[in-house]
Order: sequence, then structure tokens, then C-alpha cells
Amino acid sequence: MLATHQSQDQRPEAEVQAHEQAQIDKLEQVSRKIKKHLVTEPERFGRGKSPKPIKRNITDPESGTMTRWPGAIWREARRVGLRDEANNTSKGVIQGYNGIAAVDSKHQIIVHAEAYGEGPEQHALTPMVLGIKQQLQRASGQDEAILQRTRITADSGFHSEANLKILSKLGVDGYIADNQFRKRDPRFIDSETYQQEQAKRNKARGHGKAKRFEPKDFEYDPDAGTCRCPAGNGMWRSMHNGQINGRQASAFQGYRKTCRVCPLKAQCLRNPNQKDGRQVTFFAKSAHQAAGYLERMQRKIDSPMGRHIYSQRLGTVEPVFGNLEANKGLKRFTLRGKAKVNAQWLLYCLVHTIEKIATQGAR
Repeated sequence: MLATHQSQDQRPEAEVQAHEQAQIDKLEQVSRKIKKHLVTEPERFGRGKSPKPIKRNITDPESGTMTRWPGAIWREARRVGLRDEANNTSKGVIQGYNGIAAVDSKHQIIVHAEAYGEGPEQHALTPMVLGIKQQLQRASGQDEAILQRTRITADSGFHSEANLKILSKLGVDGYIADNQFRKRDPRFIDSETYQQEQAKRNKARGHGKAKRFEPKDFEYDPDAGTCRCPAGNGMWRSMHNGQINGRQASAFQGYRKTCRVCPLKAQCLRNPNQKDGRQVTFFAKSAHQAAGYLERMQRKIDSPMGRHIYSQRLGTVEPVFGNLEANKGLKRFTLRGKAKVNAQWLLYCLVHTIEKIATQGAR
């Protein structure tokens, strides 16, 4: 290394200046390219109530910065599963595309797919559902009411009030989970592993102090007049249609024998050794606060039938993406531009579908 530096120090002045000028020319060329891009290319924005600019680069302006966030959709009758496959690194973030596919659960055939150069996949629900409708109409002889006989589920990546509203307008029986649905599911709460992981998350959010459960964490059914705590245990109603500060309210309390031995009492009770069970109060909503799309979907997902339907999602779509990744070798997209990336994604999906037709068709 010293010898190399010494030899470079002995270079003629003209050679050094020529090298410096070449570097300057290169940087100026890059600068002109960036300035031209800023002037000629319009800024892209995400979708939603408060759209933010999409981070992009000059090499592939149609791509977007994203993390891997798998989602899934399937439909009953001809159940269809949908998930995304994003370019990602070990850190989980990359400038790239999401490949989304709709999968038939009976034979795991991909019936619709498309690649998107945006991060969150909430925006993709509507075009994918309409694409599914178009494909199924072709297969069923242009049946206009085919979506009204479908049942669609999706994970929290597709959960938004706008998407739920669209599904309602289309007449689709949808099940889209929010990011808190496992927290309300007694089957997960009873798991020791889940409890340990949940305690770690709460401590991290509260800087070492576990976050206490709030009324929104309790499963309250105003029509049935029942309430379940985050551990899935029933509570008795201590007040019905009472008045607190001029507002109509109902209160519930946990049973002593249940709260004393509950593994979540440290997150629920103010004093883990208190004699009485946890108390929680719910206020009646006014007419303009009636249950919206998000609240109705939460009750739907938390129902026994909703949990049963939603649990079938993994077996529909995950094996398909496992086949594409592990067996077909699709680790990342290798092209640039949405048209080329979409073509690459569709070709992989086509190979998968041909394979399924060849194996399932013989049966």
C-alpha cells in the first residue's frame, strides 16, 4: 500500500489534473441527469387520506421503497388467495416492486396477478378484486353477480376503512384482519409464547413498563350485553344503562377467582394483588358515532365463524409463494420498469399455474 501511494505521488502534474477533471466531468454528468429528472418527471404520491411522496431513484422511477409485508386474500366457492412478494434485503427494505397474486384454494391456481411499485399494498385490493371478477366472469360465462357470492379474507396489510367500504359497496363478504386481532383471540392469548412476546412488546413501547389494558382491548358486545377481557374470560355486568357525567354507560367487572390466577393480571390490574377483579366502563355512542366499517369488521373477525374462516387463509396462499421462492428460484425481481417487472412476475405465475394444471388436471 505504501509503495502504491508513493508511486502515485510521483505522477506527473498533468496526469493528476487529468484524473481530477475526469472525476469532475463524471459528477457534473450525474448532476445534469438528476436536474433533468426533477424537471421532467412528475412527483409520485402514495394513496390514502394523507398521501406522501413515494421515494424513488433515477434508475427506475416507477419503483418504490418498501418493506416485505405479506398479505393474503382468498374466496370461498372458488376461493382465491392473494399475497405480495416484495424485493427485500436482510434489513427488510429495498427500492423495488410488490408482486401480488390471487390464488384458487381448491387447486392453488393463480387466477390473477400484477406487480406494483408502491410500498403498502392497501391500494392494491380494489384492482385485484376487480381483476379477479373479470377472470371469473370469463370462466363462468360473464356472470355479473359473481362477486356477491364470494368470501374474501386478507391480512392487516390490506386493512383500511376505504377498502372495507369498497367491499361493502361491491357486496362482497369480506374478512380483513386488523393488526390487533391476535391480541383479542383467546387461542393466541392462552399460548405461553404469545404472552412472552406480548410482554416484550409492551415493555419496549413503555420503556420497560408494561402497558395496561384499555377498554378498547376488551371484547364488548352492546347488543348481547356481554364483555370478555383480553384473556378471553367473561365478565359480569355491574352497571347497565347508567349515567356518568350525563352520558349513558355500562360497566363490567372480572370475577375475583379468574383475575387472581390470570397470567395477564400484571397488564390488567392496577395492583396485581388487589381483591376485586378488573373493572371497565363503556359509554354509549351517539347517532353520529354509530359503528363504522372498522368496528363492524372487528366484531366480524372476532366472532367464532370469523376466526374459523380467517384461519384457512394460510393454507391457501403460502404454499404457492413457497413454490415460487424455493422451487422456482424467484428470490427477487431482476428487471427494471413496471412493464418488465410485471411481465417477469406473470411468467413465473404462469409456470406455477401450468404445473398445477398438469398435476391436478390428471385427477
